Amino acid sequence: MYGLRNRLWGIALLVAATGTLVACGEDLDGLAACPALCPEQNIVSKDTLLEAFIAVDSTITGYPVLGTEEFLLVASRGDTLDARAVIRFDTLTQQFTRGGEDSTIYAVDSSALLLLLDTAGTRATAPVTVEVYDVDTTATDTSTAAVLALFRPERIIGGKTYEVDELTDTLRVPLENEKVLAKLTGPDPKRLRVGLRVQSSASAQIRVVAREAGATNQLVYDPSPDTLVAPLANAPGSTTPVDNPVIRVDMTDYQLVAKATATPAGSLLGVGGLPAQRSFLRFDVPARLIDSATIVRATLVLTQVPNTSVDADDSLTIYPQVVRAAVELTDVGRAAGILNPPFDIDSIRVVPSSGGQRSFEMVGALRNWKAFGPTTIQRAIVLRSSAEGASAPSVLFYSSEAPPELRPRLRLTYVNEVGFGIP
Repeated sequence: MYGLRNRLWGIALLVAATGTLVACGEDLDGLAACPALCPEQNIVSKDTLLEAFIAVDSTITGYPVLGTEEFLLVASRGDTLDARAVIRFDTLTQQFTRGGEDSTIYAVDSSALLLLLDTAGTRATAPVTVEVYDVDTTATDTSTAAVLALFRPERIIGGKTYEVDELTDTLRVPLENEKVLAKLTGPDPKRLRVGLRVQSSASAQIRVVAREAGATNQLVYDPSPDTLVAPLANAPGSTTPVDNPVIRVDMTDYQLVAKATATPAGSLLGVGGLPAQRSFLRFDVPARLIDSATIVRATLVLTQVPNTSVDADDSLTIYPQVVRAAVELTDVGRAAGILNPPFDIDSIRVVPSSGGQRSFEMVGALRNWKAFGPTTIQRAIVLRSSAEGASAPSVLFYSSEAPPELRPRLRLTYVNEVGFGIP
């Protein structure tokens, strides 16, 4: 009898750990399992569909924050998209060494921008002209309108037309030597802030790797015809605003959107696009299901709305991330920016022009919420694009304002906590 009880103990532990009901088969309707084998226990696996427990769902724009982009999209799509980028070189090398002596630069040659490209996001079917503008201004650093106004013909300081096969991982864009020299020898501040734009007879884009992703974009020039003098390389850097070090660093390089006709989310939930959108969903799941039950499976079910805007036939990877904002923070826009790394929930890849149900397996999120308790962090997630701010396609989902059959739903399979005893 003692050996039989030990075996029953082992079977019960296995059932509780895996959430799978054996011997009597899986029961998702809440019936007792294996009464003959486990007469002292009713181990119940329940499957429930929560439709009324989406407390808040909303589309948030303004992410990523200006200057925090990992990629800078420079694109042209006729009348549908015009995306540009700015890179600041606010500290320029003004001297060089020759024969062991320092000399002030009085001439330059072979001036160029060296750009690191993300080849996965660089596309063209016809020759592409990359234009470089002088966009230095004393306007407020975050005034994108003031910077866009400087993309004028008289401010072009370089550029080149490239064949499609020349758009490799490193792009050298020549600059006009005399205009670079004027920045080095003219009045202070001695800096060069460049704006990037592309032109093509067909849709085209280059995706520049930004500082946040470890880019090594450079401004280079040769300060002397002496072959023993090496060319000088300048790394991006920003010196303004002087009173805000966070914004100062962020503005080292940043994305500009001059024109975009992406479909606005409106009452829908939007992910991606330009300007970029995030979807925020806060859940009001009964505490007993998170704190007192063992969640076997948790699936967020969304219904996708076909979207025929920019690059609608491209695929887009959506990363769900757990919100780490405190429960006291009621500002959804701010809460949507305080996130866990994207490890708790698996990503999915979708095509914007398609429709139908999409599922996100998010049991990791519920385990995270259980670990922190109900009074610490919000029980919410954010859906965002993997190339947020640097990719044109956007995905739309029905929100809680849609008819009941189309609203977001959370399906849970769980096992109530069971105490084990020896009869």
